[in-house]
Amino acid sequence: KHQYDSLNNDIQSSKHQYDQLNNDIQSSKHQYDQLNIEIQSSQKKKEEIISQTNQTIESKLTESNQQLSNQIEQGKKQINEILNQKQILEHQNQQLTNQFNQLNNDIQLSKQQYDQLNNDIQSSKQQLDQLNNDIQSSKHQLDSLNSEIQSSIN
Repeated sequence: KHQYDSLNNDIQSSKHQYDQLNNDIQSSKHQYDQLNIEIQSSQKKKEEIISQTNQTIESKLTESNQQLSNQIEQGKKQINEILNQKQILEHQNQQLTNQFNQLNNDIQLSKQQYDQLNNDIQSSKQQLDQLNNDIQSSKHQLDSLNSEIQSSIN
């Protein structure tokens, strides 16, 4: 009976240890489940933050790209306007150059006409001088002839 009681005590003690171990396992499992829930929750929050961050980055990139595209388009328009103004100015410059050349030609022609007129005037003056000399000579001859006639009458 003593052995039986001792064995029974050992069995009771082992059962108690088993129950204690089982409680520890249950407690550990609960802690594991709790930790797993926290990890999953943390993972979900991390994914949400990453998603929000990616959306924010994508939104800002899209906005920046749109602004850059608008600035590029505006720049292209300004370049085209400048090129158009350049063409207009080049055309006006060509017209002014043509007008200047035409004026220069007109001036050269006028100078030639002036020189020709001056030559004509010089030639006419020479002819007038010659005619005047001829008149003086004729007058002298008439005076001489008149003297002779007067002398012969007397």
